[in-house]
Amino acid sequence: MVHSRPLHLSRLVPVVMSTALVILSLVPDASARRVRKTRTNLDTTPTAAEVFLVASEGETALGLTPLKNVKLPRGTITLRFKKEGYRDLIETVEIGRKRQSFIFNLIRIIKPATLEFIAQPEFHGGELKVDGNIEGTIPKTITVPPGRHQAEVHKPGYKPWRRWVTVQEAQKVTFDVTLVKAADPTGSILVASTPSGADIRLNGAPRGKTPALLKDLVAGKYLVTLNLKNYRPHTATVIVTPGKETKVDAKLESDTGGLGTIKVQADVDGATIFIDGDAIGPAPVTKKLKAGRHVVEGRAEGFSKAMKEVEVKDGEITVVQLSLKEATAKSKASVRIIANIPGAEARIDGGAAQPVPLVRNDLRPGTHFVTVVARGYARWEQSVTLKPGELIEIVAKLEKAGRIVVKTVGGKPAEVFINGKLAGKTPFIKEDIKVGTYDLEIKRADGKSERRRVAIGTAKTVELKIGFDDRSGQRAFPFSGQAVKVDSGGIDIHTGFPWLVGARITMGVFDDMDVSIAFRSAFNITNEFEFNLKYQFIGINSFALAAQLGLGGGVGADDRSTFLANLRALITMLIGQKAAITLRVGVDYYNERIAPEGRPANRDLNGTNKPVGDSTDRYNLASFRLGLSVEVKVSDDWNFFLTLDGDPVPLPSDRPRNRRRWLLQEQWMVDAQVYGVLGVSWLF
Repeated sequence: MVHSRPLHLSRLVPVVMSTALVILSLVPDASARRVRKTRTNLDTTPTAAEVFLVASEGETALGLTPLKNVKLPRGTITLRFKKEGYRDLIETVEIGRKRQSFIFNLIRIIKPATLEFIAQPEFHGGELKVDGNIEGTIPKTITVPPGRHQAEVHKPGYKPWRRWVTVQEAQKVTFDVTLVKAADPTGSILVASTPSGADIRLNGAPRGKTPALLKDLVAGKYLVTLNLKNYRPHTATVIVTPGKETKVDAKLESDTGGLGTIKVQADVDGATIFIDGDAIGPAPVTKKLKAGRHVVEGRAEGFSKAMKEVEVKDGEITVVQLSLKEATAKSKASVRIIANIPGAEARIDGGAAQPVPLVRNDLRPGTHFVTVVARGYARWEQSVTLKPGELIEIVAKLEKAGRIVVKTVGGKPAEVFINGKLAGKTPFIKEDIKVGTYDLEIKRADGKSERRRVAIGTAKTVELKIGFDDRSGQRAFPFSGQAVKVDSGGIDIHTGFPWLVGARITMGVFDDMDVSIAFRSAFNITNEFEFNLKYQFIGINSFALAAQLGLGGGVGADDRSTFLANLRALITMLIGQKAAITLRVGVDYYNERIAPEGRPANRDLNGTNKPVGDSTDRYNLASFRLGLSVEVKVSDDWNFFLTLDGDPVPLPSDRPRNRRRWLLQEQWMVDAQVYGVLGVSWLF
């Protein structure tokens, strides 16, 4: 008999606890698995940017902006935005329990332009300058930011080569530099004086102020005269030698009676300036003193005084700069800058841009200039006066902005005035202009001007191209009473009835005259050519009146042939540069042969099958024409057009009852006396 040993409770408890711990360790931590998320809206300016969620284990693509209701983990997360042509943007945001919307601004990457300078070997080694900066010698290729630039090439023995160029982003412009030899060997004169700033006259002609290098002077004798206020005139005769530099260094004699001038500046606005113990006013200040040594002192409340001993020379200007930077801490001023939108940046006195909100506790007392900017908003500016130990809060209320571009036809320069104030010259581009309505005046050097009233919308660009009512800014409407401008024209392609296909080319030949050649086809029935000459009698912004003469002819199957002539008046209403509606009134004449010799005509024009005389006869027809054409701008290079013509009233002919064209009564076609085509015009 086997006796089992009793299981004591003290041994059972550890076993149960160990088993429970093992089981618990195998169960996943529900709190660890669960990540709480919040639906969030993400957008960028511009849109269509890739969005990635950045985490320690890598990045997760979220999609393209704008993103609606994307689930993001709560807490502090990092997002990366990527778009071709823009800088990558990394932003850290805080995601809470409530749904939020974020808009981020992307910064576009400006692509530089390329300037290439090539030349024949004899011009190699010429010094290249762009915007006044030496870039080396030609041949040379450099990159420049988009905009307007001046290029120069200098080489001894040759005349300077200069060109202005305006380049766009990523554009490449190549110059083939050709230098012209100087007509005569030249030299130069280096003119200097003590003190400097004297007016220079060379053989009586003004040539700037000292110091100056007078270049490209033909060899010979010259009279140099120097004049400076409070100094006696100085004259010198110099001989210029080809290829050499002659120096004139004059020490001017004072004519002031032992007086000099002192200019005192301080780094604290309004600091009181003392000279030899006498207050002479707030800095900056200028005063005449007797030549000799003087003590200059600057004082300002809350600042340690600054003192310098200076020597004033007879007839000279002495500049003294006082620094009161040894101010105590309590004399510093503070400013806090906030804005009504996120992502703004602020500058104080033109310094480095810093993100807003911005707090500065190290500013000197006095007046400071604050600028706050943000992409898509108008620049905000304000001056503020700070006192020692004072904190001032500035709230920048930025307003939505747009963009305006003003150009002139032909690129002729003109001044741009906005609300009566000069804003710049064409080509004119103003970024971040405040939303609103503005009066613009564009004024050319010859006195011509145009006024426009424009409305600037949010994130919109308003582009103006000013023609100053010149014909050079006129859009071509080939079917209208407005003559096509010289060296321009259009090619028309159309279809309709009775002309199934057709084409026409129009060219301007004089200021008020254009010519055209047209081809139209009804296939085997007839194919016609027509030459037109149009003369414009009246042409204003909204109205044009012209006369048009046409001559032509055609051939068809079975020896059919046509001679035609027409005369029309064209009365046009112009809707800006967008459309033209033209009334066409005139008379047409036709002389036609409708059948081959020896075969009678198919039928008469009354619709019967009765033969109509000898098929070798030619028949005449004159008809009145009333029509309408409509031309509409589709793009800068294309118009859409529709023309309709009819014969509402018969004119006398050798067969008064027959108003229809016999040639168009053949086979499957019936002359309905109403003709129409529609098509497109390509303008060049």
